[in-house]
Amino acid sequence: MSTEITKTHWTAQQRRFQAWLASPVRVPKTQAELAAEMGTVAPRLSEWKRLPGWHDAVQELVEEGVREYIPGL
Repeated sequence: MSTEITKTHWTAQQRRFQAWLASPVRVPKTQAELAAEMGTVAPRLSEWKRLPGWHDAVQELVEEGVREYIPGL
C-alpha cells in the first residue's frame, strides 16, 4: 500500500490509535483506556486492526520513528 493512500484514508481517531500502537511508550497503558479517552470502546479498536492496510500503516509509523536511528531503513 502506498504511503499516500495510507495517510489519507484513515480517520483522525484511527490515526491516533495507529500512532499509539506504533509508540514504544504507550500512554495510556491499555487499549481499553485509550478507547475510553477517545470516546469509544476497545472492541471497536480491535475491529480497526482487522481493516485492510491497517498493519502496513502502523508499520510505516514505526519505521518513521526509528528511521533516524537505523540508516537505510
